[in-house]
Amino acid sequence: ADGTGLRLLDADQVVRIAHIDPPVGARPSLYAHQIKNMKPYLCFESSKRLLVAWGDCLLRLNIKESTASSPQNQPPNDTSSNGSASSNMANASGAAEGSAPATTLVRRRTVECDMAWQLDCVACGMAPLDLEHVMVLGAVLETPDDLKNGGAALSTEVE
Repeated sequence: ADGTGLRLLDADQVVRIAHIDPPVGARPSLYAHQIKNMKPYLCFESSKRLLVAWGDCLLRLNIKESTASSPQNQPPNDTSSNGSASSNMANASGAAEGSAPATTLVRRRTVECDMAWQLDCVACGMAPLDLEHVMVLGAVLETPDDLKNGGAALSTEVE
């Protein structure tokens, strides 16, 4: 994760499966001089669910697996000395020549955002509490009117 977004990788196949752009509420410029840097906080809620708290947003990403069959690349047939292919040779899958090519199952992972909430604070951390609740540690920013009335520029609040 960096300022351009969050990249999710499949470590088994070493491929990128998703790129999540930063939410609008994750821009430090929205908070004037109160916040200099805004980073995402990541936590796995389960083996297939990732929680992301970033700026004033809380996202839940589901990682889904699907399988698809794809034809397997066949090695070239052996050729005899005169250049013609041997007609009685079996291919690499063990099937006789002329039969359907061998297929292999390919696992593919995709990511889907099934929940996005806007918080009334800037997320500084979060953790799943149980299957239905998430705890968010956030900084509540005061408005300019609150500052004129003697309020603190940055306070923490536990809900």
